Amino acid sequence: MIIGVAFCGCQAANVTIYSEDEIGVKRRSWQLKILVQSWKGKFSVEDVVVPIKDHESTQLGDKLESLWEKEVKSSKNPSLQKVLVKMFGLEFALYGLLYFPLDLAVCLLPPVFLKTIINYFTPNQTSTTKQQALLSGLIIVLSIFLRALIFHIMVLELSSFGVKIRIACCSLVYRKLLKLKCATIQKVSLGRIVNMLSNDAERFDNGFTFLHQIWSGPIKMVAAIGFLIFSYGYNSTVGLTAPVVYLLVQIFISKQIFSGRMRVAGKTDYRIRLLSDIINGIRVIKMFAWEKPFSKLINNARRFEIKEIKKAIFFTVTNYTFSTYLQKISVFLCIVTVIQSHDPLTPQYLFPVMTIFETLRFNISLMSWAVIKISECMVSFRRIQKLLLLEHLKEKNLDETADQYTKSTETGEGKVLGVCLNNVNAKWNPSLPNNTLSDVSLGVYSGELVAVVGATGSGKSTLLQVILKELEVLSGTLHVKGSVSFAPQEPWIFSGTIRENILFGEKMDDARYREVINLCCLEHDLSHLSHGDNTMVGERGVKLSGGQKARVNLARAVYRSAEIYLLDDPLSAVDARVASRIFHQCIQRYLKSKCVILVTHQKQFLQDVDKVLLLENGRVAASGVHNITKRLDNSDNICDETTQLAKCDVPNELDEDQGIAAASCYRKYFLAGHGWIITCLVFLLFVLTQLLANLFDYFLSFWANMSEDTTIVNVNIRNFLTDRNCLYISGTLLLVLITMSHFNTCVFVAYSKCASKNLHDSLFGKILGGCLSFFDNHSSGRILNRFSHDMGIADESLPVLMTEMIRIGLQVVGALVLIIVSDYTVIVATGVLLLLIYCYFRAFQPIITRISKVAGTRRSPLFTHMSASQQGLSVIRAFKAEKHLQHQFDKLQNLESSVYYLYKAVYYSFAFWTDITCACYASILDIKKQPFVAAISVGHVGLLMTQVLGVVTLVNDLTKIWVILNHYIFSVGRIVEYTDVSPEADQVTCSPPKSWPSEGNMTFSSVAMRYSADKSFVFKNLNLAIKSSEKIGIVGRTGSGKSSLISTIFRLYHFEGQIFIDGIDTKTIPLNTLRSRIAIIPQDPILFMGTLRQNLDPFHDYQDWQLWSALEDVGLKEIVSSLPSGLESEISEGGRNFSVGQRQLLCLVRAILRNAKIVILDEATASVDLETDEMIQRTVRKKFKGSTVLTIAHRISTILDSDKILMMDSEDGIKFNKTEEFLRDSNRYFGKFFSGSTTLRR
Repeated sequence: MIIGVAFCGCQAANVTIYSEDEIGVKRRSWQLKILVQSWKGKFSVEDVVVPIKDHESTQLGDKLESLWEKEVKSSKNPSLQKVLVKMFGLEFALYGLLYFPLDLAVCLLPPVFLKTIINYFTPNQTSTTKQQALLSGLIIVLSIFLRALIFHIMVLELSSFGVKIRIACCSLVYRKLLKLKCATIQKVSLGRIVNMLSNDAERFDNGFTFLHQIWSGPIKMVAAIGFLIFSYGYNSTVGLTAPVVYLLVQIFISKQIFSGRMRVAGKTDYRIRLLSDIINGIRVIKMFAWEKPFSKLINNARRFEIKEIKKAIFFTVTNYTFSTYLQKISVFLCIVTVIQSHDPLTPQYLFPVMTIFETLRFNISLMSWAVIKISECMVSFRRIQKLLLLEHLKEKNLDETADQYTKSTETGEGKVLGVCLNNVNAKWNPSLPNNTLSDVSLGVYSGELVAVVGATGSGKSTLLQVILKELEVLSGTLHVKGSVSFAPQEPWIFSGTIRENILFGEKMDDARYREVINLCCLEHDLSHLSHGDNTMVGERGVKLSGGQKARVNLARAVYRSAEIYLLDDPLSAVDARVASRIFHQCIQRYLKSKCVILVTHQKQFLQDVDKVLLLENGRVAASGVHNITKRLDNSDNICDETTQLAKCDVPNELDEDQGIAAASCYRKYFLAGHGWIITCLVFLLFVLTQLLANLFDYFLSFWANMSEDTTIVNVNIRNFLTDRNCLYISGTLLLVLITMSHFNTCVFVAYSKCASKNLHDSLFGKILGGCLSFFDNHSSGRILNRFSHDMGIADESLPVLMTEMIRIGLQVVGALVLIIVSDYTVIVATGVLLLLIYCYFRAFQPIITRISKVAGTRRSPLFTHMSASQQGLSVIRAFKAEKHLQHQFDKLQNLESSVYYLYKAVYYSFAFWTDITCACYASILDIKKQPFVAAISVGHVGLLMTQVLGVVTLVNDLTKIWVILNHYIFSVGRIVEYTDVSPEADQVTCSPPKSWPSEGNMTFSSVAMRYSADKSFVFKNLNLAIKSSEKIGIVGRTGSGKSSLISTIFRLYHFEGQIFIDGIDTKTIPLNTLRSRIAIIPQDPILFMGTLRQNLDPFHDYQDWQLWSALEDVGLKEIVSSLPSGLESEISEGGRNFSVGQRQLLCLVRAILRNAKIVILDEATASVDLETDEMIQRTVRKKFKGSTVLTIAHRISTILDSDKILMMDSEDGIKFNKTEEFLRDSNRYFGKFFSGSTTLRR
């Protein structure tokens, strides 16, 4: 029955075999099932599937969003705190008001009735009878039982408010993210949002548990002070000096903690944003051998962050330290007053005063805890509110205006004007002097196919963003009639199956689905997968090739039934044969009745479109068909496929983080500090401090006892231990105690910062140096969870909790020792108490541990989901899929909150049982002492009773901290798990000279490559020789291994055989040396956070004129010069302030600056127009004339001037020969790849 009461709120999570109604009836059997499952190690996330109704994410998010929108509309200065007060304030206040009378009684009853018990044991007293003493003891025991019965239930309910606030705020933040303008999103880094959902939201979980103490604490203090004055006069108020001074200091400390938390949050945002960039661009970092500069960036960011964290932790721990000994300081001041009044220090005065001041100390500590936690929550509120107040897309009923406009624009053939732009002007950044689009006019009817062409950076993608209403129109008019489907230039693929990526929340229509798969040329790829379209693609489609991502991206757009289709360059990432099939069968025929706007660089298709729009520098240079096509050169594409899909032919389900044993986590944390010797010395300091505290209490008891019974010491000692000398001794002990305690604080803060710094450095070093396959199999959300949430706990929570754990644990031991010293006959009862607590520990440890591990895995999917949503905002909004994504986010939050609330319920059940046991222990000691009035001195009774009351409170605190600490310590386990990442193999047997490679000769000897031991070979038995300065074109089908070949050159994955560069086996060369001597222009043009200069030259190896010269070579000098800060211009997250084509040109600048003897172009011209492509080819021929160049290209014109061609075909094998040899029978060799190519026909 009692455990049922303790679990009264445990509807938070239902077990799969029970419905929600059944839990109310079978609650005990439900708990038993959870206990048994956890003991057996079989408890999993599937056992908790439904959240408590009050914790349902959708419900809370809807309500908070509604209230927030009203607040924004009605107030000039909207306040998130005000909205939350409206939402939860009344219910929260009622709980506090109902609990307050009981709380007040529990606080005041022990000191009030302890005086009666002390009087009863005073020799020769007649004022207190045995019955009165028994009644007083009974009341004290009952107050302890009352506290145990009510406290944990109330705290569980109050803490649930914090959980609800976290859930509501996280849901609101995600909804805001889905509404942010694309221009605004550049100001909000992924790291900042991840930090909000992890560290900031974490503050709410425990921030409101003791909020009521801020108002109830002073009332209880006034009541205690009133009793103090009533019982012992105004002289006793001298002891209040310490609490008053402490409260004044508390104001200063709270301000420091508040400002420190703001600074820490900013530094953490910056570090997480850097880490997000690094994780997403890890392939580029490894290929460019940029680990050192990025490691330096992270180390610098971490150093500043640790500095701020150390300050904040110092103030927090110092605050706890002085609050711990506040009672002793107050009692000592009262004793000083007594001695100055020439009165003796009696047990009747000392022990009740000690109890009263302990009550004051406890309440001040709760108030202090509440103030600190609320200060942290206020920082989090302010940061979240700042995000919520960012400008977002305006919700207008655009369809109505479109209807009114298009009624008069229907043609005689029944066609409707779907898209109409009239003199539209727009730009991404309001601070830029020039518009991105200027005076653009365009009209597209249903059944029309319009192609938009132009040079890189001319505004093609921006035009589509304007039509999508992602970019606000500054002037002119825009009208859109009908629903829109959109395929972005950069394929947006989220972690899930191929089918999920295509359907994207749409209902399954099997016939339509199969038709779309066929139209997008995906049937061949799916047939080679054992799980077909149920194959997991990994985050960002990491396990798909570039062409496959493009086709899945297109299939999603085509599958959606819409009136308007916006296709942003979907054909550049597929070979000419596939492009021709997609264009003619899918775009031209299947979508023939639709309004289609196609951005493309494929000029061969322009003759088949209804209209062509040519953009130059954001303006319409020409419009029509024939007058444009004559201006454009004919050119073609070739295949582009990259990484083979076979890398992932089984579903990659989210595995449950198994973690490691708690003991191992502690060991790893302590070893990360300064090793075992320093750890033991630090612990020894805490032990010595506690010995001093016990000695101080015992000496006061001895002093008071001596005043009642002078026979307990001999005359010489009695003559020495005068009241004045005793005062000096106790004062000295107190001073040394406080000094030692503060010294402990400083030492442990430094120790903990060393531990968290080493953990972070080890984690980052292992991640940065890990195999690329690790990033293929682990989502960025899971990795960022280690660096944000888990690292945040190691940085800020563990030091405070460990300090309190050690201090309170030693206080419990010290109190039990004093109890036994006071009355050795209670040693059996004390042993039973310890045995029962140990049994509870053994019973609950596996449960809490298991639930903690499960809970630890539930936040990573939230980060992954949020990250994917941020990357695909324009697609999500074009598909009107915000509600669908919100629902998915809410489902993930429900799963996380269910497990977390179950953890809370089990934790408070454990605390409940320990409190009940301590109450029984107190009652036994109270009953036992009554028959031995003559045998026990009054001093020992007072010491025993004060220590017993202290043990009850301390054990409760110790239980709470132990459970939280054991929950948090698994964050260290999750960090340590990722430090076991397999490093890249680097068996160095030779160190080539700085001039290596001086020639650029390459020899492949029996090279075979596969991505893991359980996968089939991508290619094998590759033997070829490439001479110095040769230009090699590489072509092949999807999955033939073209990009895998590039990976072997950079040793990104393990391969068999040998690759020699200028006669040296690349496996014997240091990885950093190998990669830094080869230049590559990768398929995915990645730009990192920082300045443009840092992106081009992170080592600062080049002069300004060299950078400007390289920019001029690729045609970007004018664009960069127009930026306000030139080379020092900041790159937005993901490089969004540059077009995809411009980003590829910046990658070419990196290669030019490196001036390597071996240069690799991995589909480097995929996202640029023909003119830019030709310019790049001219630049490559000029700048890399003496270099060996390997080119994987889209256009046949790009490789036809190569010296040799490497043809990789899984059917016909690998062929390597001179280009002329292939051209002699071009249809045989090139036909399957380049069918329909006008260049090939010529």
